[in-house]
Amino acid sequence: MTKIDKQVEQLEVFKVMAQTYQEVAAMRMRKMKDNVLRNREFLSGLSSVFARVKLSYRDTLQELLKRQGITDEEEQARYIDKMNFTRKNGRDIIVLASANTGLYGDIVRKVFEYFAQQVDPTVEVAVLGRVGKLWFQERFPNKPFLYFDLSDGDPNPDEIHEIMEKLSEYENVLLFHGKFKDILEQMPEQTGVSGDAVTMETREDMRVIRSIFEPSLEEIFEFFESEIKSSLFEHALYESALSKYTSRMVSLDRATSSASRNLEKLKLEQSILDHREKDRAKNTLLAGVLYGR
Repeated sequence: MTKIDKQVEQLEVFKVMAQTYQEVAAMRMRKMKDNVLRNREFLSGLSSVFARVKLSYRDTLQELLKRQGITDEEEQARYIDKMNFTRKNGRDIIVLASANTGLYGDIVRKVFEYFAQQVDPTVEVAVLGRVGKLWFQERFPNKPFLYFDLSDGDPNPDEIHEIMEKLSEYENVLLFHGKFKDILEQMPEQTGVSGDAVTMETREDMRVIRSIFEPSLEEIFEFFESEIKSSLFEHALYESALSKYTSRMVSLDRATSSASRNLEKLKLEQSILDHREKDRAKNTLLAGVLYGR
């Protein structure tokens, strides 16, 4: 077997493998896509409602303190912190959703770089996935962080429960992950899952709208804290998985096309060499016949 024959054989094996992985990625992407896009707007609205509930609860406590003659903002903040029945550790944490394996195109690296810009000595960090763990340790060797193993496929309920059990201690949780824009473009995204994802403008708009909470503001707030957080977190992980599988599908499609082009070149080169070898053999035979005379 010639060197070109070996290269052709290796490329054909690679092409078959790439096509197989591409088909699996496409199947998983299609399975997730409709569900994620259908729920995206609903979960976004739910996140806004969560922010409204959290803000309304804080405003209610402030109003109560004013009636008791406590008007200083710093003193109000101390009382609110003590009165909050969902009181946390008072700290914020940023979370990276990465991957356990490679072949996901460039989206995992893009999310990591976006996340890395937010890391500083004061912020606490959690990392999901072995690839992110390796990159984080290389980039920030002296920075402590929480680590959770997370499957690359559909989010596992047990894994989510374990992660949320730890993250629920924090006041605010911000998850960095990939987001599906279209087949050819995946983008890094950040999702707040603690009811804190509101701008100053949105905050003032929310105060303009007076709301009635039934059965009570406290019970609704407790429900959002215990149940809705997990739903928002789980949806963000589905967004991450969708973007990864889409990126993998596109990346492998490009690899397959590149392998096909290289195979064509090698087969053409092989054909030219075969013709040369046949011509050489003919010339040798013809020379033998002539000299034999």
